[in-house]
Amino acid sequence: MKRISILLLSLLALSMTACSFGGDGNDDTTQGTFVNPHYETEAEVCRVHELVDGLCQSCGADMPESQGLQYELTEDGAGYAVTGLGTCTDTQILIPAKHDGLPVVSVTTMGESVDVTNVVIGENVTSIQSYALSGLTSLKGLTVPPSLTTLPVNAFAGLSIQSVILPEGLTEISYGMFQNCGSLRSIHIPSTVTVIGDMAFSDCRLLREVNFPDGLVSIGSSAFKGIVNLSEITLPATLQAVGNGAFDKCENLKTVRYSGDIATWCAIQFEMNGNPLVNGADFYVGGEKVVDLIIPEGVNKPGEFTFQGCGSIERVVCPASMTELTVGMFMSCKHIKEAVFLGEITVPGVLHFAGCEALTDIYVSNPEGDGVLMLAAQFSTNATAHYQGSWELDENGNIIQK
Repeated sequence: MKRISILLLSLLALSMTACSFGGDGNDDTTQGTFVNPHYETEAEVCRVHELVDGLCQSCGADMPESQGLQYELTEDGAGYAVTGLGTCTDTQILIPAKHDGLPVVSVTTMGESVDVTNVVIGENVTSIQSYALSGLTSLKGLTVPPSLTTLPVNAFAGLSIQSVILPEGLTEISYGMFQNCGSLRSIHIPSTVTVIGDMAFSDCRLLREVNFPDGLVSIGSSAFKGIVNLSEITLPATLQAVGNGAFDKCENLKTVRYSGDIATWCAIQFEMNGNPLVNGADFYVGGEKVVDLIIPEGVNKPGEFTFQGCGSIERVVCPASMTELTVGMFMSCKHIKEAVFLGEITVPGVLHFAGCEALTDIYVSNPEGDGVLMLAAQFSTNATAHYQGSWELDENGNIIQK
């Protein structure tokens, strides 16, 4: 048999702690038991089996290639596609690398079963159809091989899987890939992923931890909508765009860490309610909570909704280079008390301080009576506007009234 080396992610009954498929689950020290750091209790155990010739190198569990699966020859005659379970009765399916001497290159459907709990997709599979595993209603563990570098929309939508490891080489989490996977608790996104598509993890309500790899460029609309157990994330400096409502209804997301700086954050293009700060999250840059937000000189036009909903910012200082306020820039930042503009604003935008109920003072470099500001409507009806010549900053950045 050709040697294969595949990681099998197998989450068995929550009361079990043994790695071996045949173990009684009572020995917490069983060789090969792997406790996923995402889980906090002994009862929640995630196992990873490394298979060589069907034998787990960690615990010795025997998992041979599944026999009796249903196949069809591909159109070009160069390989086979899995089209159902056929006569196979395995509860843990290992799709073979070959069938009748030809590689197994695709999965059309696995049919229906209430007994199958784990699937390891074979090492030669390069394509899988949307909803191919949807009939496996008891599926808990899934291993995706490195040969699958692209996955279709809604590839695993609605499955009962609890934990997933995806292969390095995957570049995109496609539209709705894990949408409505209501039992999914952890996900490892490969370092090669640059795009997380629309609805990718929407309504995965039990998901508690997500890694966002360096190199990630965009997050789609509603990608993480409704994940009520997500409490903290770290976003990479490579991020450029976040779609509408990407973190909508993530009401417990209260800590957002960013590996870049304030200038690069200001360059991200957020759509409305796409900012992960929108639920009142505290914002951390360089390991420090952002309370006194100093936007650096050189930033002239931040993206829209740049700090929408941020819960930690209490004071804002915008540089002389910034002459334009973009839509919703500080919208719903409920703890901002003071805003300072060192440059003369020429394009006021809209909604930039909407919902900033604690805002009391705005210091602008425009002359009094400059109609471009329309302060009462544009800023806050509760704030007092201080115009050019009535204030200055001291050497420590504090306001001095004249």
